[in-house]
Amino acid sequence: MRSTYLLRTLSHYRLPQYREHLTRWGNARERLHHQHLVFPKRRRDWLLGRLTAKEMIQHYIQSHYGRYYAFNEIEILNSDTGQPYFRIGSDDQFSFDSRIYFSISHSRGRALCALAELGSDAGLGVDVEFVTSRPKLFADTFYDEDEKNQLATYCGSEFQQAETAIWSLKEAALKALGQGLKTDTYRVSVALTSAPRSTWTEQRITLDVGQKTRASAWMCFQDGYVLSWVMTVTDRNRNLSDNLP
Repeated sequence: MRSTYLLRTLSHYRLPQYREHLTRWGNARERLHHQHLVFPKRRRDWLLGRLTAKEMIQHYIQSHYGRYYAFNEIEILNSDTGQPYFRIGSDDQFSFDSRIYFSISHSRGRALCALAELGSDAGLGVDVEFVTSRPKLFADTFYDEDEKNQLATYCGSEFQQAETAIWSLKEAALKALGQGLKTDTYRVSVALTSAPRSTWTEQRITLDVGQKTRASAWMCFQDGYVLSWVMTVTDRNRNLSDNLP
């Protein structure tokens, strides 16, 4: 399995000044969509996510397939279920070795994107979350009893990190399933193997989605943010546990 991810900030692309040069990164459809976004924060988040994704895709294709595509030749689209996918200009001859799975997330001026080439019956989801305190009602609403018991073992800043990490892993898992927050968060049960660290650590996730679907998950902590990466698979013969991001 080949995979990659990229984390970027607003300052990396010199936003918001970069939006004045949309023709350098987007096609007509993307430029029109950006113009129709009403709220400035939504415009910045959307643009940062697209730029990060295009940079990652550009580098990945050049590294593994020896082809270079400019940002405006890479179009980021969304399926009917909201999952992102991309298209490479009008190059009908280009194809990947296997199916591409792709995910985008953003939080407070940072965007995390990832892709992986996997077989069928798989899924990929990533999430980035800023670590902050949450009201007690949040855990009571979205976390099961086992998850709340885990949180009781943490205190101070580690509690906030752990609480954020559980939520981030749930979001990444639901993205990998292609369901998002339309699905009850209780159907994704997280058992942290450790508090968030600065290196990727494997985490345990159990899925209750009415089918034989397994999840492999990793998490790390960078500069006040939790990063989560989840892959799902329904093929009993495929093992994702060794595929670290």
